[in-house]
Amino acid sequence: QAKLGCHKRQARVIQADARSIATLGLPSIDYCLTSPPYWDMLRRKGFETQEERRQNGLPLTYSDSPDDFGNIGDYDRFLDGVCQIYELLYTYLRPGAYLTVVVKNVKKNNRMYPLAWDIGRRLSETYTLKDERIWLQDNLRLAPFGMFNAWVSNTHHHYCLNLRKEP
Repeated sequence: QAKLGCHKRQARVIQADARSIATLGLPSIDYCLTSPPYWDMLRRKGFETQEERRQNGLPLTYSDSPDDFGNIGDYDRFLDGVCQIYELLYTYLRPGAYLTVVVKNVKKNNRMYPLAWDIGRRLSETYTLKDERIWLQDNLRLAPFGMFNAWVSNTHHHYCLNLRKEP
């Protein structure tokens, strides 16, 4: 039976704009777990989590900055920006390293935007898409929004997209 050794690790917390990754002096990365903002959903009046955030004393938006991806109203511009960050990250991943992106599709204005699928498709041009896992949030209640009109339920799952920088 192999005995696992204890290794001291130092963590470094960096608060910066991800678009400036080249200026951060990052070492080679073995694994990255991340989740992008879900577009501008926190800005939507009546969004299902706003009341919960309000009750818990959390801000309803992350910022008012035009540089905040959560403030970009145009879906394609938002998607381009998010994918560009993950494409910049590719340089810092060692060969064989993995990137896991936790994301879900977004419903807005009576339409579903396939954010998870679009990110997976776009990033598979740079990375190898190896797998997907579904993270089921079965502790949430089903809410039939628009019942008797244009029914759509709330979303109870995220996609964990597992991508690899092939050696």
